[in-house]
Parts: sequence; C-alpha cells; structure tokens
Amino acid sequence: MMTANFSTKTLIVGSFVTIVVFLSGPFGYKFLGVGLQSSLIAVLIAVLGGVILSIAAGFFVFKSIRNSAVSDRNLCLISLIIGLLPLIIMTPQIVAAVSVPPIHDISTDTQNPPAFVEKKLSRIGAQNGPEYGDAVWPAERLAAATLSAYPELRPINSSLERSKAVEKSREVLQAMGLEIISVDFEAGRLEALGTSFWFGFKDDIVVRVQEAPNANGVRIDIRSKSRVGQSDLGVNAKRVLVFIKRFTSTN
Repeated sequence: MMTANFSTKTLIVGSFVTIVVFLSGPFGYKFLGVGLQSSLIAVLIAVLGGVILSIAAGFFVFKSIRNSAVSDRNLCLISLIIGLLPLIIMTPQIVAAVSVPPIHDISTDTQNPPAFVEKKLSRIGAQNGPEYGDAVWPAERLAAATLSAYPELRPINSSLERSKAVEKSREVLQAMGLEIISVDFEAGRLEALGTSFWFGFKDDIVVRVQEAPNANGVRIDIRSKSRVGQSDLGVNAKRVLVFIKRFTSTN
C-alpha cells in the first residue's frame, strides 16, 4: 500500500504539472514573449504527457478497486480526468486542422478583396502581411481554396442606405467583441481587431460598404486575416460567417 499511495500522489502531482505546462504555452507567448514554436511544443508535451499520465492513472484505478483502496481510487480518477484536459481542450483545434485548408486570409470578395488601410502599418513585421495572397498561397490559389472550403461566404446585398449600412456594420462588429479601429463613413470602410483568448493572436478585419452594381442598395464585403500562422483553423471564416448572420438576421 505504501507503493500504491506514493504512486497515487505522484500521479496527482504529475497531472497538475501537466496543466501548468499546458497553460505555460499559450500564456507564455501571450504575456511573456515566449517564441511561438516553444509555446506550441509546450502544448504538445502537455497533451502527450497528459495522455500517458491518464493511462497510468487508469491502471491504478483498477488496482485500487481490486485492493478496496477508496482514497487511492478517487485520487487516481482525479488524475485521469486532469491528465486528459489538455487533449480535450485541443481536440476541436486538432479536428479543425485536418478538416479545413491551411489558409489564414478569408474574404467574401476574392477577386477584389477589401484592403487594409488603418492596419497596414501595424502589420509591418507581422508574419503575414496585409496583401491578399503570398508565396505559399498565391491570390488565385487562395481564392479557389476559399470558395471550395467556404461556399457559404458571400457578399451581403442590403437595401440599406450606405451610411446606415456602415453604422449597422459597426454595431455588429462591436457585438462580436471586436475592437473597432476605424469607421470611415465617406469611404464606406470599417476596420477592427480580434484577439484570441489563449495565445493572444491578432486578426485584422475590414468591412467594405459600397453601392450595389445595380444601384439598388449596397454590397458589403468582409475580410478577416490572421497576422501569425499558416492555418487559422477556420477561425477567420467562422468570424466572417458570424458577421453575415448577425447583419442579415435584422436586415
């Protein structure tokens, strides 16, 4: 029993260490300037370590049940659950990584994407620049991937006057929890900034409101682009879709 007791306590300590390592990844990058690669490695170590720890905890659960060691059993169950937390948290990201194309720039207008103006200078030095397309994903290839993966992302056609459409766009962006950077009624352009919770990744958003081609109402295009990373795991497309749904739900 002494060995089992010691093993149980070791599992508990190990499970909490796993959580600390897991949290050190995103928060170290977000608050302490730790490199992205090092942060991602910390997350990977925590996920793999947590799985191994949970397997060991499961073994000791059966052992403690056989020995009628209720205290050990409960502690092992706690260790098992805590050890699986990193994997549980990361599972949606893992699924997204294999189910969406590795792109990070989404626009409802892939032929003439809304341009970043206010955020152009702040993107200098960022891993991903303000232009549409890059060496890995040239504009044409990026446009094709976007239309194939997200066919539901289309421009909004509204009967609202241009100024009212701009104001409504501002309200929608605010309701989505985005930081409004600029609102230009004359140009029909809004820019905003999104920040992820875990890593603090920055995504730039621009909304363009222009007269509809048929001169009846306005056409609204939305673009969302990540400053860091090759794949956004579908975050930008989801953001654009949320904007479209919120805007059109009361249109």
